[in-house]
Amino acid sequence: LVAWITAAKFAWGSTLYRQAQILGGHGLRVDRQTLARWMKQAAWTVKGLYELQLATMHGYARLFCDETPVRMLDPGRGRTKLCQFWAHATDDRSWKGPAPPAVAYVFAGGRGKKEIAAQLTGFEGVLHVDGYSAYTSLAGDKKTLGKIRLAFCLVHARRHFVDVHKTTNSPFAKEVIERIAAVYAIEKRIRGLDADQRRAVRQAETRPLMEALKARLEATKDGISRQSTLIGAID
Repeated sequence: LVAWITAAKFAWGSTLYRQAQILGGHGLRVDRQTLARWMKQAAWTVKGLYELQLATMHGYARLFCDETPVRMLDPGRGRTKLCQFWAHATDDRSWKGPAPPAVAYVFAGGRGKKEIAAQLTGFEGVLHVDGYSAYTSLAGDKKTLGKIRLAFCLVHARRHFVDVHKTTNSPFAKEVIERIAAVYAIEKRIRGLDADQRRAVRQAETRPLMEALKARLEATKDGISRQSTLIGAID
């Protein structure tokens, strides 16, 4: 019952007061404060498993991180404050690597360098991220220099050109999307191969495509207005 209520609240978005009403409709009267206490006790029960999962994930050589805003009640101020859920994930299935598919969320009051640095104190390896400056700052810090290498996400770069194309129907944005699609096609073809094989194909086929894309972006950037939405995507 506790697991069901927990999943309904956190996975399906069914608030405790609504769940209390649903249970009441079935003839089972459970006070909302009782449900809230169960949630607190459930969190305590699985805390050890949660910490073990995070530690295990941080023991692998590749980790994905991203963050998303969440509003939290701020008692006494009569309003909410903006906090963050940081997602840590591993998944080596596509090339038969050692890391299993797993994701854990870390709650923090902010999204700065100090928050992510505190979460990754034991991690060494490749951190797969978007272009957010906190990650760049973390990788360049004296304490983590040489321990954390960043792999930036092409999906996040592509997304900006998709937005520009949807709003302006820009031929250049469409061209960039098509160029990236060619890179994706290579990745699809080599998925499941071992690391050396994938690297060889990327060096021979993907690298020229990416170098040509970079040159195209830089040449185009010089000829358009700084007010253009395309400039933001290129940057």
